[in-house]
Amino acid sequence: EGALKEYKNKVPLNDWAAVQCQTSVNWSSGSWFWNHLSGGLSHQIEHHLFPSMCHSNYVYIQDVVQQTCKDFGVPYQSEPNLDVAIGKSMKHLKTMGSQKISQA
Repeated sequence: EGALKEYKNKVPLNDWAAVQCQTSVNWSSGSWFWNHLSGGLSHQIEHHLFPSMCHSNYVYIQDVVQQTCKDFGVPYQSEPNLDVAIGKSMKHLKTMGSQKISQA
């Protein structure tokens, strides 16, 4: 419990699994329909953690992965549907593209 408590206080950027979760975003998580229609693209987190697993199994491990992230204080990013995910991606790209680069 002590090691788990210490880990919860910070998410290390050099932890491979934590980085996979922090840099991936799911949409329609847990949906068998969207998982199959998208060929597993709706479960990016599970795909990055388990790249050799057949995508049809992602819906079965999604709850376990999400709970494990919660247990270790790792952000699990999931959007309710593809439209929201695309909208947030476009907003992020616009924000990043409009920031001025300072030359020091």
